[in-house]
Amino acid sequence: MSPNERIVVIARFSILKSLPTLLAGLSLLYPLYLPFFNQAPVAYLKERSQWATFVIIGWIAGVAFFMLLLLLGFQLLTTNRSAIWLDGDNLIYLNQHFLKVDKRNLREIVEGEFAILGMRFRIIRLICRDGRERSFSTVLFSDAHLNVLKNLKEALRLQ
Repeated sequence: MSPNERIVVIARFSILKSLPTLLAGLSLLYPLYLPFFNQAPVAYLKERSQWATFVIIGWIAGVAFFMLLLLLGFQLLTTNRSAIWLDGDNLIYLNQHFLKVDKRNLREIVEGEFAILGMRFRIIRLICRDGRERSFSTVLFSDAHLNVLKNLKEALRLQ
């Protein structure tokens, strides 16, 4: 990083919201992988052949979910709970490999909503000049959604 570049933290994760989420997520994964500990996975799938496709998809999705939980845990332990930050010209959420957008490519930042299982979550949508759209939820942040949106817009104007 050159001397002109600096890291600006825009939002942080809340320990009181993130830690229970992390623990609940890990406890949900345990029954999914229980067959690996009790018997060989192939034997498990043969006994439940009608569910094999769903079990395999669950195992693959479970690995991705576990990686997301590891990223969250890493952010909580090592980066002072940083959730969104600017690193030079890059806007980063959670991890530079998870979501990284060049701030010069951003056209618009708007709020939105995401619904799953009847629950609604407020999100921030990053709309890029090249047509890509990235979004993230602010539910685990220590600041309120509108404050995060305001801080994000201000930081991008100042940088």
